[in-house]
Amino acid sequence: GDAPPDERRALVEALGKLGGDEARVRLQALEPGADAELARRRDRALLIGERDAKRGEESAIAIDVAPPSPVTVRLHCKEGLAGLLRDDLATHGLRGTALRDDTVELSLARPWSALHASRLWIDGGIRVPLAGPSPSAIADAITSPRVRALLRAWTTGPIRWRLAVRGGHQRSLVWRVAKEVGARAKELVNDPSQTTWDIAVDTSSTEHALELVPRRAADPRFSWRVAEVPAASHPTVAAALALVAGARDGDRVWDPFCGSAAELVERARLGPCRSIVGSDIDDAALTAAQKNLDAAGVTATLVRDDARTYSPDRPGTIDLVITNPPLGSRVHVDAASLLVTTLPNIAKHLSPAGRLVWITPAPRTTATAAEKLGLRMTRRFAVDLGGVRGQLERWER
Repeated sequence: GDAPPDERRALVEALGKLGGDEARVRLQALEPGADAELARRRDRALLIGERDAKRGEESAIAIDVAPPSPVTVRLHCKEGLAGLLRDDLATHGLRGTALRDDTVELSLARPWSALHASRLWIDGGIRVPLAGPSPSAIADAITSPRVRALLRAWTTGPIRWRLAVRGGHQRSLVWRVAKEVGARAKELVNDPSQTTWDIAVDTSSTEHALELVPRRAADPRFSWRVAEVPAASHPTVAAALALVAGARDGDRVWDPFCGSAAELVERARLGPCRSIVGSDIDDAALTAAQKNLDAAGVTATLVRDDARTYSPDRPGTIDLVITNPPLGSRVHVDAASLLVTTLPNIAKHLSPAGRLVWITPAPRTTATAAEKLGLRMTRRFAVDLGGVRGQLERWER
């Protein structure tokens, strides 16, 4: 009690690092008086001690449990795919609204795993109304009965969370919220390094809301993805191409730039094919493709050959050409020129009712070439490929 402030603060720091029940009791008994900095360090040490005490217990999202009451979910996808995601969700009885070209909002009364019916979204979160961006308002929302009931229902093991502040680094806000939440809801463990839930808030937005993002949630949708190559399709983009292509029984399928085989796997998932062929000039890509096909249980023929000259079958017999042509570092020629010079070979092999579904970075250039070859476009929309803007198109004979 008679020690100078700097020594008392150092003691608090040491007790916090030491951890354990004895250290926690001593910290709880410490009276900071008028020393605000000592109080801050004590509270921080107590939070860290409570967090570390539960580190040995496993924590995960209970994806197969229905929420106690319906929740508002926002699903995020690649820019340009929101309309397709909305329509796909509707086919599975999940009706949503496209808020932007990369976000769909819906009400969910079913388990989180119900969302896995659609393969087009990347991540998502549960929206929680927020009175304002202040620490107290954020703590009020996190510790509200409805949110606490949801977190209890959807978490196995300790409920670990961290606050993710969008719109700037605000360490003091994070600690103030963590302190208030810890005081009100002991079951909520603030643990930034082993979080089960990210609780995101954008303090710069006029739309006041929290987003509860499940982090330790099993997602079996793309378990086939065991090998990757540079510039390979994001699996949700491959799924979008397959969805736009559709499945016809007995399809003969060819991907002329197969990469790691994402499009071939996703098309195979939709229904049986008579034959599946992938070609590429990159040995590493073909090795990765075979691993992914094996993991997915898909039988396909892989060939190292040039898409401009390779013949996957007799002319006029391929029902579906599906591909996300390589862009960026994997290509040492102009992408638009590559696609234009490949189109004659694609058109030559398409069946009378054949279809081409691909993404082009130069839609005007490739459209002119495709139309000259007798193809007609039946669907198109822009999509972001991670810094490269392309157009997803469906062409038919």
